[in-house]
Amino acid sequence: MQKFECTRCGKCCTSLPDVTSFGMVVFGFEAKKLAQIAKERNIHLDLQPSLALSDEKSKQELVILQKFNHHDCPFYKDHACTIYEDRPILCHAFPIITAGLFSDGEIIKSAYCPGNEKLNLKGATSIKEVIKVYGESYLYCYLFESMLKEVKENLNNLAHNDEIVPNKAKNVYPQLDALEFLSQKELFRKEDELMHEKKTLAETKAIFEEL
Repeated sequence: MQKFECTRCGKCCTSLPDVTSFGMVVFGFEAKKLAQIAKERNIHLDLQPSLALSDEKSKQELVILQKFNHHDCPFYKDHACTIYEDRPILCHAFPIITAGLFSDGEIIKSAYCPGNEKLNLKGATSIKEVIKVYGESYLYCYLFESMLKEVKENLNNLAHNDEIVPNKAKNVYPQLDALEFLSQKELFRKEDELMHEKKTLAETKAIFEEL
């Protein structure tokens, strides 16, 4: 089976002609790392809340995801990624867009990636086949979606137990990373555990290959 090969075209790092941003989103612990790198390299980095809610009980904005407020990735220079080893989870996942956890099991691949066009994949593709073609890209997308699913479920449980009173984000309260908020309540993993989780993909791959 033919395997996906990146053409190094940079389309995943830059915006399309008809949009204003290239659309990358990150969790708080990733944003923290990127901000540190940007400061060290004197790079302007503008991250804004992408997915958030207002907790009327604690009077805080719980930020689940942050988005790059840039036309192109500020770490993409001279047709290359300058933070390749530290790039966000979704950068690792590309060209897989959706792993299936939020799309009724449908695995979605980028329609704008030349590497995908060369593969000419048609019809439904099993997880096992996707891993054979895309390697760890699918696993990183699955990791991102499973983490997001866990965050949403924990917040829903807190709301159900009246520990938070969620409302549509108002951007009037102080911002707090939702993962940090949950970890304080011992409902989510600490930052070092999240970073370690990115290194356990081989075990996840072995599980999927048994399907």
